[in-house]
Amino acid sequence: MNRRLLTHLSVSLVAALLGWLSLVSWRGLVAESGRFLSPAFTGAVLVAVVGALGRWKLGRWYLVLPLQLLVLVSWLHHRLSGIDGLAGWVPTPSGISHVADVVVDGARDVNTYASPVGAEHLAAPGYLLVVSMLVVLGTDLLGCGLRRTPWAGLPVVVALTVPISVLDEGLSPILFLLIALLYVLLLASDEVERVRAWAQLPDRGRHHDSSGTVDATGTVRSAATQIGLVTALGALVLPLLVPVANGLIGHGDGPGDGRGSSDPVRLVNPLIDLHRDLVRQDHVPLLAARTQDTATDYLKLTVLDSFDGRRWKPSERDLPAANRADGELPRPQGLGVGATGRAADWDLNLLPDFRTSWLPAPTPLTKLETDDGDWRFDSRTMDFANVDKNTPVGIGYQLTAFHPVIDPNTLDTAPPAPATLRGPMTRLPKTVPAVVSDTADRVTSSGRTPYQKAVLLQDWFRNDGGFAYSLDPDTGSSTGALVRFITTDKVGYCEQFAAAMAIMARSLDIPSRVVVGFLSAEEQDDGSLLYTSDSLHAWPELYFSGTGWVRFEPTPGARTGAAPAWTLQQNIPTPSAAPTPSAAATDRLPTRPQQQDETPTVAADNGGSGNQLAWAIALVLLLLVSLVPGLLRHRQRTRRLHAPGMPPDAFALGLWTELLATADDLGVVLPETRSIRRVAAAIADWVGAAPADDVDDLDVLVRFVERARYGRAFEVDEDTRGRMAGIARTWSRHLGDSVARWRRWSGLVLPRSVLVRREPVPAGQDLPVGQASGTDELT
Repeated sequence: MNRRLLTHLSVSLVAALLGWLSLVSWRGLVAESGRFLSPAFTGAVLVAVVGALGRWKLGRWYLVLPLQLLVLVSWLHHRLSGIDGLAGWVPTPSGISHVADVVVDGARDVNTYASPVGAEHLAAPGYLLVVSMLVVLGTDLLGCGLRRTPWAGLPVVVALTVPISVLDEGLSPILFLLIALLYVLLLASDEVERVRAWAQLPDRGRHHDSSGTVDATGTVRSAATQIGLVTALGALVLPLLVPVANGLIGHGDGPGDGRGSSDPVRLVNPLIDLHRDLVRQDHVPLLAARTQDTATDYLKLTVLDSFDGRRWKPSERDLPAANRADGELPRPQGLGVGATGRAADWDLNLLPDFRTSWLPAPTPLTKLETDDGDWRFDSRTMDFANVDKNTPVGIGYQLTAFHPVIDPNTLDTAPPAPATLRGPMTRLPKTVPAVVSDTADRVTSSGRTPYQKAVLLQDWFRNDGGFAYSLDPDTGSSTGALVRFITTDKVGYCEQFAAAMAIMARSLDIPSRVVVGFLSAEEQDDGSLLYTSDSLHAWPELYFSGTGWVRFEPTPGARTGAAPAWTLQQNIPTPSAAPTPSAAATDRLPTRPQQQDETPTVAADNGGSGNQLAWAIALVLLLLVSLVPGLLRHRQRTRRLHAPGMPPDAFALGLWTELLATADDLGVVLPETRSIRRVAAAIADWVGAAPADDVDDLDVLVRFVERARYGRAFEVDEDTRGRMAGIARTWSRHLGDSVARWRRWSGLVLPRSVLVRREPVPAGQDLPVGQASGTDELT
């Protein structure tokens, strides 16, 4: 086998094994770890082999990386969605969509369920396999492609943080030792290639290879193995000797076991956290309340009003200091002035095990007060977010809820929503399949108004569509999961019912969103109310002018009980029906003016000015980033050519490196493994008609570099330094004049010597012609 190919292959396999071993630390994430570790090993070998062959034939990392990605994508597509591909291997749009669904659903499973994720969650290993390939590919790119070998440890370190931060068992000491040895071996392999790239070393009794060159690689590898072994063992032993660290083995000597004594509920990503806490069914007390209100269900935490094609999430909130929750609140969006209803006071306390940046409250409110933390509201969503650096825990707050009279006739005759609200609140990505809107149209075909269509849609989920409530089925609100849910599976929990109804309502041009909060409370012996993790819930809200955001309940009654009275089909008014005021509706909504009534305040929805500013900022950032390589190269050139006080040998080698870097920037591949004189001669031949004095000066520079590289230490005066630097500048200019103008510009803007470090080749071996596509070869 070609020696250079064998070198590439060996280094690539070391990097691949290093990346794969770091993934073995993930074995505790799923019950059957072999379902992702075994194929990950195959994928690692693929990355190594394709990378080695590519670097042998193509040279440049930016030519090899697309080839590796192409092979990996085809292989992953075959494993995760082979039936959707041409001949099982060629990716198709439907196959790629299926793989994307596997990744999204697998990520949700891994983040939702406690480790190890059960074997029934088939998407989890697929997700881990895709992420594993990113780790392996990153290790190969940094260690072998870019030849930034020390950086190759970054993906490995990232992978190793998983067992340390997520899994109880931590990191295996034996696995750590193996990874450390492989990392040091990878570093040693890089140094071996550097040693081989230098000219012949003096023979002092060391082994020679077949070409007569002194072979120092065995010495380097032996020393590297010894250093790696000592370093790895030291990393294992030293933490045991330091009393303030737990290290990799055992725990500290404190009163606990090192794992914490509580399992608090955190609401950061509302839908993922919602399903996780519902599945646990551990009945964690979260919120205590006292009130004389008779309506104690449906407390809102936050509004998810943005759907990106895969999940519902909160849009950007507008939270100025003027919106601090410290008293009277503005009229809710869309609710008519002077609306009647019932008011009730509440006293609530977040319990210590509830970590949330959203404040739970009935809706709508007329007043909210708290002295604990800085809580602010967005006048569009009227949910309360904390803006402190550290969200307070265990706070108390008081509020006044207002339950407006919701009349079916008012909903049925409501005028269209304002365009500023209807636009963003009916927006759906183009990736939503047509079957969603077709199903919505079919289910609501008998409805004459948006309200009637909404009632029919809710009734289809609760009664007529054959749906069932369960926490066990496939989770998620991505388009793939949505289609399966409304067409075939028809089994889900509140997230899927709420998300599906909101998306289908938007397809009918009805403004809609999803709300996450508490469904109901448990009454305590002292009359107080307790909301637990088991009562977390999600439901849709639909907008009707004059009433505002109205709650619907598509989740079957087995979980939620009866649907809201205003959403029952028997209450749909006839054209002659008139609203009937409720006898209990004795209060009126306070008349404090609404802030920015009916107008969304999210920057993304404000029209062209916000988008233009965003594009302008993006273009400026892109311009600045594009200047970085050129600026780095300019600084590098200045440092090499103006180096007062630098030792003569380092100065000389810096000048030679600068000349080689200039050729590299211009796309000229130099035969670096030949002698310095032969490389200089090749440069002179390439430039062609250079002045005779300049050619003589190049020979002077060569002798200067040879003396620094092979001779004893010497001193150089400032005049000699200036002359040598001038020769390097002259020949850099000659090289620039010898290529096309576009190459000179490319070398200034995107200098290859900064972006890619050229790979050394063993001494005595000529560089093959045509190593790098699109470059010239000096002969």
